[in-house]
Amino acid sequence: MFALQLDESTDVSGEAQVIVFVRYQDYSDIRENILFCQNLQSRTTGEELFKVIDKFFAEGGILWDWCLSVCSDGAAALTGKNNGLMAWIRKKNPKVKWLHCIIHRQALASKRMNAHLHETLNEAVKVINFIKARPLNSRMFKLLCQEMGSEHQHLLLHTEVRWLSRGKILNRLFELRQEVHMFLLEQ
Repeated sequence: MFALQLDESTDVSGEAQVIVFVRYQDYSDIRENILFCQNLQSRTTGEELFKVIDKFFAEGGILWDWCLSVCSDGAAALTGKNNGLMAWIRKKNPKVKWLHCIIHRQALASKRMNAHLHETLNEAVKVINFIKARPLNSRMFKLLCQEMGSEHQHLLLHTEVRWLSRGKILNRLFELRQEVHMFLLEQ
């Protein structure tokens, strides 16, 4: 018996990919491993995603009857009632459960954040972009961080696409707040 967690996304080169994790019991331990990551050759429909996963299962001798649940975001290609991935999976195993990924839920919830918090995030992104988006500023900031003996020498770039981006960029900005303050004063 196992559970799947999966996500489909497009990388920076425009290639669509699906990554599938598997969670299963190994004696008294719960294990979680990457099952596979594969480029998608055509469209990212539920049917195409199913074909990729089903082929992997067939080649590995994995039965859909062993799948207890699937965890993903709420995209129609994954959850659509008629043509989503879950509809195709349920043709093989009608008992399989679908769970909405908690990280995706957090990302959705944070999109509806308080106006003051949203403005703070926007200001943080502006500061980061001022430094990161200009090569000279980025190099000068790195030198300043090196001179100050900072643990980090780069700010992280914010992206709306990645789930955990907001927390990571704000943490890094906070860790480098003195360096950022000095850099902005010199500008």
